[in-house]
Amino acid sequence: MILIAHRGASKNKPENTPEAFLYAAQNGADILETDIRRTAEGTFILFHDDDLKRVDGSDDLVQSLTLEEMQNRLKAAKWPPVLTLSELGQVWNEVTPFLFHIKLDELSYDFINELKKLPFYFYLGISNTESAQKASQAFGRERVLAFMPRADMAEDFASAGAGIIRLWEHWENTLQDVLNIHKMGSKVFVMTRGGGITGETCDENLDTIKKLGADGVLINDVDLGAKWKSKSCFVNFAHRGASEYAPENTMEAFRMGLSYGANGIETDVQMTADGVLVLFHDNTLKRTMGIPGSVSDYTYGELLEHDIEADKIPGQKIVKLEEFFETFGGEDITFAVEIKQSGIEGEVLEIIDRLGIGEKAVVTSFDFDIIKNISSQSPQTRTGFLCDEINDKTLEMVLSISGWQICPRSTSLIKSAVACAKGRSLNVRAWGVTDEKLMRAAYTAGVDGMTVNFPDKLAKLNGGGSV
Repeated sequence: MILIAHRGASKNKPENTPEAFLYAAQNGADILETDIRRTAEGTFILFHDDDLKRVDGSDDLVQSLTLEEMQNRLKAAKWPPVLTLSELGQVWNEVTPFLFHIKLDELSYDFINELKKLPFYFYLGISNTESAQKASQAFGRERVLAFMPRADMAEDFASAGAGIIRLWEHWENTLQDVLNIHKMGSKVFVMTRGGGITGETCDENLDTIKKLGADGVLINDVDLGAKWKSKSCFVNFAHRGASEYAPENTMEAFRMGLSYGANGIETDVQMTADGVLVLFHDNTLKRTMGIPGSVSDYTYGELLEHDIEADKIPGQKIVKLEEFFETFGGEDITFAVEIKQSGIEGEVLEIIDRLGIGEKAVVTSFDFDIIKNISSQSPQTRTGFLCDEINDKTLEMVLSISGWQICPRSTSLIKSAVACAKGRSLNVRAWGVTDEKLMRAAYTAGVDGMTVNFPDKLAKLNGGGSV
C-alpha cells in the first residue's frame, strides 16, 4: 500500500509547509500530496483553499491576490507563509516525490514548462479529462492521477491518460470497482474522509480500503498510517513454503509456512511434458528429486513417482498450481507466483482468473518479456520484476508496463533506492534473504515484504520481537 501524505503530514504539522512535507517524508510517507494555485500576478503557490475564509474569515479569492498580499494576510492571521512552486524546487532535497493537486482553470503550457524545471519526481493530480490528456503527453501516463469529481468517470479518465484513479472512501466502492479500474491498466488510490474531514480515518477504515485492493491511500495522519501499514501491509512470504524446515514447494512446506507466521507464499511454476502446471523451482530435477532431466521431460504422473527432498520429510510430492490455489486460495494471504518458463503465461493466467485469485496474487519473473506479456494479456494482473537492484533502468522497465512490484536482490538494498521505488508507486519485495542479518537489513531498508525460508523468524521481527 502506497502511503500518500495529504497536504504533507497535515495532522502533525501545518498543512502544505516544508515542515509538514519533511515530517511526512521522514516518518513513512511514500508520496507527498499538495495543492497548486495561482496568484493574481501569476505565481504558482502551494495552497489548498480557493479563498481565505479559513485564514481570516474573508471571501477573498487566492487568484485575486498578489503573492505579497497573500503573505501579509497569512502573517497577520499567524499562519505560516505560503510556499511557491519555485521555492519548493530550490529547497526540496529528499527522495520522496510530490503529488500536485492542480487547482487551476487549465493546464497551461507555461505551467507545464515550470513543472519541467523541477529537479525531483512528481505526479499531477487532474480534475478534467482534457488536462489529463495533456499531462499524460507531457509527463507520461504513470504520473497522472485523476481527482475525479464523480465515481462514474473512471473509464473516461483512464482513456484520457490517467494511470492512477482517485476514489473517495465514502463513495461505497466495491472490489469490482477497483478490479474494473485495474483492467483499464490504472492503479487506484483512495482518499479517506472521516467525520466530514478530508484525510481523516482509522485503522478499521484502512483495513477496508486494503481489502478493496487499492494501491494507495491519502491520509492526514502519517504516524497512524505508517504504523498501520507496518502492521497490516507488510508481507512475510514463505519462500517455496517454509523451505528451511520442509521440502520446498510442497503442501507440507506451504502449511508449515502459514503456521509459522507467514502471510504470503512464494512459489515457482513450470509445465510438465503433458501440459500440467506444477510448482517447481530448479531447471533440473537432480537436487530435490535425485533424477535426471527437467520438469518438461516428464509427465505429471511420472513426477508423482518421486518424493521431493525426502531427506527432510518423506512422502512429499510435486504440487499442481491449480491444487495449490484450491487449497490456499481462501486464506487471507498474498501469493507470489514466479514463472520459470516462457510460453506458459496464458495457462497461468487462466487458472488465476478462473479461481478468482487475481487480487491476491502478483506474478513475477526474472525474464522481463514474461511479465511484459502478462501485463499485455491481463492489465489487471499485478506483476513483479525480479532484478539485481533498483536503479533507473529497472524502474523504467517496470513503469513502462504499469508493473506493480519491483523485487531487488537483498544484498543490493539501500534505503534511498527503496524509497525511490515506493515513490514511483511500486511495491518493493526483497529476494535472496538467506540469513537473519540480510533479513534485518532488508526490513530496516523499508521493503514492503520479503521472501524467506524461515518465516517464523521474520514474523518475530515484524511483530516487534528481536531475532
